[in-house]
Amino acid sequence: MTLEDKKLSGGLGAAFGGGRGAGLGSLLDADDPDPTGDEEPSTVPVATEKRTPRRRDRSVEDTTGEEIAPPPRRRPRAQRTSNEPAQVTVYVSLSVRKRFDEYKHKERLQSRDVVFRALAARREDLRRIIDESKYYLGEVNELFAPDESKARYVGGGSEGQVQFKPKPQHEAVLRQLEDELGMDKRSTWIAPILNDFLPGKKDTKPGAKKDAKA
Repeated sequence: MTLEDKKLSGGLGAAFGGGRGAGLGSLLDADDPDPTGDEEPSTVPVATEKRTPRRRDRSVEDTTGEEIAPPPRRRPRAQRTSNEPAQVTVYVSLSVRKRFDEYKHKERLQSRDVVFRALAARREDLRRIIDESKYYLGEVNELFAPDESKARYVGGGSEGQVQFKPKPQHEAVLRQLEDELGMDKRSTWIAPILNDFLPGKKDTKPGAKKDAKA
């Protein structure tokens, strides 16, 4: 401390009452303990945030070594597979459709049950009924083979529809019948069976009444 600083410190002591001024002067001297700047500043450790790891969706192990099952997930909605039978649409005439509805309501059956009852009742005559119900649109003669794309069956038509959905066990029976009959279009070959089975006036081939009169 220089002579001027001591005088200034003494003056402060006198101004503030002796001891208090001397104490303030000593504090001023203590503010710079190392004027050369060789002392390194103290570092205060900074607290770091501790992150909690996310829990995996997969099963993890607890402290006992046992596996913890993951939380149950919502069961996905059942979707239709390609193995499930598709809905069948049989194209029938208006008269067959009307007779079908009357029989269905009278017997209190589902559409599928009516179709299966008809097939079971005519099981031994399926081939005969289909052959006798078949006819062709347009000219047909003995020299040229008929056009199968123009083949039609009595009881069939585009005016009405009968729809039903078979179960897997029913699908196997229907495929067996189709293999025996050599037919795969259910929209056509079931129609003449319904026409033959259902009560009421049956459909006939076009021009059948003219042939009967002749």
